[in-house]
Amino acid sequence: MDEFVNDIPMDTPREEPLQLTHSIYELLRTHLDAQAFPEGLVLGEASIARALDVSRTPVRTALDLLLAQGRLVAHSGRGLLVSYG
Repeated sequence: MDEFVNDIPMDTPREEPLQLTHSIYELLRTHLDAQAFPEGLVLGEASIARALDVSRTPVRTALDLLLAQGRLVAHSGRGLLVSYG
């Protein structure tokens, strides 16, 4: 988790929200690593937050980290695009 904590922006609240962000990040990363999402799927923070019954803030942080790691691709519309290639 220390590696993850170092990637979180300093203005991100700590403790419980950070644990929630980490859990969301790990869930999405695991699915991306397993290529469980269809190629081209648009991941939007609102739909993920609704599906997980959480606020959008930890979802946004997790998605931003996955984007920075190159695991997702910016989409001209809303959300981020799943691309395995």
